[in-house]
Amino acid sequence: MNSEIQIILEDKNPYKQGNCFERIVREIIESHRYEVSSNINFTGMELDLIGKHKDRPNETLYVECKAKEKVSSAEILTFESKVRFKKVNYGYFIRTKELEHQAKGIVEEMQADERYNHITFFEPKKVIKLLQESGQIKTATEFPKKITKSILAITYFGDYYIHLIKDSLGSVPKSFYLINAKTAEPIDDDKNLEILKEKIPSIKNLDIELISAEKTEPTLEKQKIEIESISEVQESENWYDYLPASTKHIVGRDQIRTDIFNFFNKALSNESNRRVFYLTGKSGWGKSSLVADLKGRCRNKYYKNKYYSLAIDSRSALSSNFVALSFEKLIKKAISDSFIKTDLFAKEISFTSTFDLLNSESVKELLKYLKQSNKILILIFDQFEDIFRKDDLFKTFYKFLADVTDLKGNLIVGFSWKTEILIPSENEAYHLWQQAKEQAEAFSIPEFGSKETNGIILQLEKSIGKVDTDIKRRIVESSQNFPWLTKKLCIHIYDQIKAGKDKSTLIDENLNIEELFKTDLEKLSPTETSGIKYIAQRASDSLFFEASEVNDKISEDVINSLRDKRLIIRSGLNYNIYWDIFRDYLVTGEVPRIGESYIIRSSVNTCLEIFTTFEIGKSISPNEIRDKREKDITIPAIENSLIDLRNLGLVKKLEKEEKYALAIKNIKVTEVYFKEFITEKFKNYSIVNQLEENKSIITSDKIIEIFKSNFKGYSFQDSTWKIYANFLLNWIAFSNLKLKDNIELPTKGGGLKRKFYKNLESNLESVFPRKSTKQIIPFIEKIPNDLNLNTLDTNVIRDLALLGFVELKGGQFEYTAICEKLDNTNFEKVLVKQAYKVPKIKQATDYIDNYVGRSSAKGLLRNYPDILDASLAHGSKVIYAGYLMQWAKYIKEKSTLHNILYK
Repeated sequence: MNSEIQIILEDKNPYKQGNCFERIVREIIESHRYEVSSNINFTGMELDLIGKHKDRPNETLYVECKAKEKVSSAEILTFESKVRFKKVNYGYFIRTKELEHQAKGIVEEMQADERYNHITFFEPKKVIKLLQESGQIKTATEFPKKITKSILAITYFGDYYIHLIKDSLGSVPKSFYLINAKTAEPIDDDKNLEILKEKIPSIKNLDIELISAEKTEPTLEKQKIEIESISEVQESENWYDYLPASTKHIVGRDQIRTDIFNFFNKALSNESNRRVFYLTGKSGWGKSSLVADLKGRCRNKYYKNKYYSLAIDSRSALSSNFVALSFEKLIKKAISDSFIKTDLFAKEISFTSTFDLLNSESVKELLKYLKQSNKILILIFDQFEDIFRKDDLFKTFYKFLADVTDLKGNLIVGFSWKTEILIPSENEAYHLWQQAKEQAEAFSIPEFGSKETNGIILQLEKSIGKVDTDIKRRIVESSQNFPWLTKKLCIHIYDQIKAGKDKSTLIDENLNIEELFKTDLEKLSPTETSGIKYIAQRASDSLFFEASEVNDKISEDVINSLRDKRLIIRSGLNYNIYWDIFRDYLVTGEVPRIGESYIIRSSVNTCLEIFTTFEIGKSISPNEIRDKREKDITIPAIENSLIDLRNLGLVKKLEKEEKYALAIKNIKVTEVYFKEFITEKFKNYSIVNQLEENKSIITSDKIIEIFKSNFKGYSFQDSTWKIYANFLLNWIAFSNLKLKDNIELPTKGGGLKRKFYKNLESNLESVFPRKSTKQIIPFIEKIPNDLNLNTLDTNVIRDLALLGFVELKGGQFEYTAICEKLDNTNFEKVLVKQAYKVPKIKQATDYIDNYVGRSSAKGLLRNYPDILDASLAHGSKVIYAGYLMQWAKYIKEKSTLHNILYK
């Protein structure tokens, strides 16, 4: 029943009304042996009344009196700050009207927080009670009809109780009782009745009702129980909310969900003695989403008559009452939702104490009912690690967990736990925590697999339409199986599309997590940025920013804006950042070291050649790239290389065009720049980061192992994984990373080059050229400035090494000192001498000298049958013998031309 106090004076001056109420309150305070002073001014603040206790001289009381229609939340918060600032013993906030909306919410939250126990809020009903106890008015009688609202009217012509009556057939009052507050006598008529109706809108159109004058003994008013604010785990309304995913939006997690419900079933059938479970997993892996999903599924058609679950956000915990109030809320909601059937004789739930929640008769009867009905109540505490931030709160939790375990009844308690949180052994709760884990069934949440990742992508597509395969690939590879990052990437793409971004250009986005977080902050004003960083710091320090501080530290407009942008959430009295990972970034400026992630699907040589076809300030199409290349290449191959170059951030696709352009300002389209860029880029490449932790030789098999672990969203054939691993090995070999000294290149391509070189060092006598003079000399002419050794064909590099122009150092081919002697004046002389040093070429030269005028490739094979490997086919022998003859003739010709002795 609502109550209020109306002060009616001849003069309508609100100031005089306030003074009148202050005098009334002053008399109440003085009746409790306080010496009272009124209208006290301090620097920057004003108080209505200050009381000094006569028997306890060190006890001080501040009193704020509000005789007005509406009290604002700002007035309540201002009073609390006065009391806190002056560090007085008690503060009374006394009002004549019931609170509305926001102000009421603030008071309820403060009443639920033990830090504000020294502040008392006097609702009108309590003020009336105090006036009765002080003898200023008398207690009214009980009435035959139900009262919906009670008014104490203190007027210049007398004091009255006015009780509005609820009619048995209607939903609104039609009449009222009128009682003399000084005598408690009913009044059936009064010369001042019209004045009362005029001054009090609630009774203006109501009729007065007569009652018997027979008095009854007053009933004791039931004391109000102050309830701490208990916040449930919030759930997503849309898939792109940062809140935990509801049952409607969660994807995958089938196996762990099945395991948990199997645990519930075993408890229900008494096949297990355990009644406590916990979920463990890294931050952002979806523990809260699974908790919300468990609650939701307990209410589907299959489970709704067996299980009832409530998920509580532990960050809303403020006092040791938290567990009891959470348990009470579970029971009340189960009754409200008809999971628990009650009748007129059911006892109202009560607890013996907050430390012994299962010992009261009402709880015992409830548990007996659950047993007989074959039903289970499930209470889950999410963000459980926050409990350890509150002094002594875990002791209450542990006692509850232990009692639930010992009872082995139809009550299950669960909680979620971050694996990153470690309790130091010196912490008082350490041993209790270890014992709690031993009593509990553990369920570990895994990282995302292909089903979960593809499920999030499907939700994205339902919102914006089909996305390109390249974008899907980028999401799968960039997210690296992290649930929080998968969702973050998809939300980012969703926001970009909604903002008008062309889908075809999204692959050019820098999708590393730091850039995504920076994008979040770029949406904010300086005031909002300051506000969110303040909230993050407070949360990190375990001193959460509270609702009562709104408009003190951060304005309500800023709070509302941050909530609308889904960057902060409210849990009970507290505000927090939407993700712990984002909170840590706001505080430290650092993100988890997960690196960028992608699979390179093209060779480094092809990507380099395509990159060097670009010109600064110009765009180019795949067809134009193909036309500019000397070698034949398909358009699909070019497009694959362009995707790699876009992933690396070197080129971008132009919106609504099928052309590409360079993506970096001040870029240099050179091989040197390309190599330096790749080297720096790979320093934040997650695959390379993991390879750097490897102490043994890095092979393609090792890379395949890491690929499969990081990209569970793919199910490639082993041959495909092998191709991608070999590509990466060659990219690393091309870079300037120190890691390249620790790799083993594949046996094809680069591996063959190194294999040949090792054979060259140990068995020079048996090695012969694999290219003709016409094929190899143009490459030598480009030495040293215009030749990229890492991009050369295997047979070219081996012939250059055979001729002494290239050597293997630190796993990479480099120019020898001979190259420094090459110039336009001595090129042929140097080449003659280097070629004659090759044993097989020398043999061919000797053959020409011995068979002047009738030498040929077949003659060489006939006269020197062991000059080539016997395992070669005859046709191959003829070809390679021809190459030897070309080199021999080159030596003879150039020696005669330059008058040099080659022998």
